[in-house]
Amino acid sequence: MRSKIFSGCQSAVMVSLLTITVNVLSGCSAPPVERISSGKNILGIVPHGFGINYYLLQDVMDQYGWDVTYAGNTDSVEVCGPFAAPRGGLAMGVDTLLSDITDIDAFDAVVLLTSTQFSGDDPYADILGSEHTMGLIASAAEKDLPVFTSCAGVRVLAALELINGLSVTGSKRFQAEFEAAGATFLGVDPAPQILGNLITSSRGQYNNVPNGVALSTLMEHREIPVATAVAMMDTTIGIGPVNFADAQSVWAHTYGGLDADGARDILQTEDGGFLIIGYTFSTGTGIADIMAVRTDDSGRMVWWNTYGGNGTEYG
Repeated sequence: MRSKIFSGCQSAVMVSLLTITVNVLSGCSAPPVERISSGKNILGIVPHGFGINYYLLQDVMDQYGWDVTYAGNTDSVEVCGPFAAPRGGLAMGVDTLLSDITDIDAFDAVVLLTSTQFSGDDPYADILGSEHTMGLIASAAEKDLPVFTSCAGVRVLAALELINGLSVTGSKRFQAEFEAAGATFLGVDPAPQILGNLITSSRGQYNNVPNGVALSTLMEHREIPVATAVAMMDTTIGIGPVNFADAQSVWAHTYGGLDADGARDILQTEDGGFLIIGYTFSTGTGIADIMAVRTDDSGRMVWWNTYGGNGTEYG
């Protein structure tokens, strides 16, 4: 959750990243915006030698309001050498041990956090060598929970024989492992690949926002019955109510379609309305397109439009 205060302190606008939600507060004395839980519980598996992109994933998950349980095979997990060396060493304490997790059904998704592929001979060795941890990931995949992996982490899916016949992204260093497991390696440049309930990705800094969108998309689709999902595919962008109330709220609406749509920025127009700029996976011409939503001063949608080509664009 992020906030933006307009000049004159006339209003505050809060934008959520799952669907676009605008909440306008009267006056200049509004309390600071606090992180609001989405009710989604994520198991974040932290490998030894975790890479710097771990912090990017952590930030994205926090912005979505997901409740993340960080778990490792040991109480303290060391960061990768190149990142730790200038700091005299660095380790992270986890919330719980993976060995203490027995019920994967308590989570809505599993995120295998990054382990550096640029130093060390065997990234994810502690994950690959733990029968219990590999069993948790296999159980999540079997139960159709979203499982996110990136770069060298895709070798965990390969070891579990989950990518046979799929086209994956990941670390080129382990291309032979992916292909030996029956996958087609697409390289490191494509956008995150949603493969059933699995996500493979690479280039964590570049794909930081798309990674979050991909995981959000999978979790959203798991909640929609198949018949409903098919019926809704012809819809585009709409406006809907929100399921919360606040004594200080003047109005609150959600804007979006069936897939993951997010706001990146918002500004107030001269007539008191709002212009919301973000992205949409629900409509448009490409994978993701820039989306603009124009509202009046009561949040009623005046118009919306998308901009982009066949690739991926974000506003």
